Amino acid sequence: MIRTMDAREIATANEILRGAVGSTTHGTAIDGQDDRDEMGVFVEPPEDVCGLAPCEHYIHRDKPATSIFTFILTLERLLLRSHPD
Repeated sequence: MIRTMDAREIATANEILRGAVGSTTHGTAIDGQDDRDEMGVFVEPPEDVCGLAPCEHYIHRDKPATSIFTFILTLERLLLRSHPD
């Protein structure tokens, strides 16, 4: 299957949630010395869910922020394991 969109376009076009994670949410951030970490969740395109095309995480690093977008099935696995981020 030929994909017409890259990982960034898929993640941002299908984003359903984004929030702060890491030291900011755990209260251990140091003003002026820490970066801002975000995690977003997107819904995979149908061809990815069916296994016809690989679904990838998308990581965007732009100081002082790092954004990680993961697909909803990965979020489900993290929640079931009580993952803190």
